[in-house]
Amino acid sequence: MWRVIVLLVGRVIQTSSDIFTLQQYYTAMSGIQGVPEYVETDVFDGREICYYDSNNRRKVPRMECMATLDPQYWNTSTKESQRSQQEFERIFALERYKRNETGGLHTLQMTCGCQYDSKTGKPQYFGPKKAYDGEKLTAGPLEFTYDCIKILKMYILNVSGCVDKTVPPDVSVFLSGFPPSTIMCHATGFYPEVNITWYREGKQVHGSVSDLLPNGDGTFQKKSVINISADTWRAVHLYTQYTCKVEHGTEFFKITEYVYSCKISDIELGLFIHTLRFSNRSGSEGN
Repeated sequence: MWRVIVLLVGRVIQTSSDIFTLQQYYTAMSGIQGVPEYVETDVFDGREICYYDSNNRRKVPRMECMATLDPQYWNTSTKESQRSQQEFERIFALERYKRNETGGLHTLQMTCGCQYDSKTGKPQYFGPKKAYDGEKLTAGPLEFTYDCIKILKMYILNVSGCVDKTVPPDVSVFLSGFPPSTIMCHATGFYPEVNITWYREGKQVHGSVSDLLPNGDGTFQKKSVINISADTWRAVHLYTQYTCKVEHGTEFFKITEYVYSCKISDIELGLFIHTLRFSNRSGSEGN
């Protein structure tokens, strides 16, 4: 029996130079060989900067500038993460016991965080969001005692300068099925957020868009999928033009694909040809 693990992923993007965010993720897992049973990460302004797991039992930096912090910080932070691990694993065992689950693949997850406006001094807290095997938990003592704003201010003071740079996306388009039934536009390796838009024959069409997912190196990935209707293959014209446009700040990246169709007897065939890849760093263009 296969089980799908649904991770709690927050969309934390810095909206201005005065507003900063911190989101923390806690995950306990069982039944997955070779994977740490407990993982904890800190995400500052949308970039993963700290990491801890039950195998190494040390809080470590994910960004080069974090390594310059006082070693005492890492010792103290490691002890706090070890205490969090003990508490989280205790609750995880309790949840499994309540469900009479002694083995197999299971997960317990929590995300929480805060936001600070350095201009107004106003703090904001969000979470915690909790889930067991991907199902939301509405009760249970899963909150940890810590000063989120204090930690966030420390990150603002020490590492905000090294997360300001932008990283452009690598954009690809993939075809699924034969004849094709879906087209996926995948952007990865970027920071901060991107916007993905689809066009069919120059007209904007709706596509399903995934959550923002971390790559583990401070960058993100995102995808958008559109369906190719059967009418495309029955159309009189020879091809249909699909364009994926990925906007990243003032830059944009476009990939245009032509889906060719032909019909032999009663069998419809499709051919997918990559015809155009275009990027513009000035930000001035049409569709």
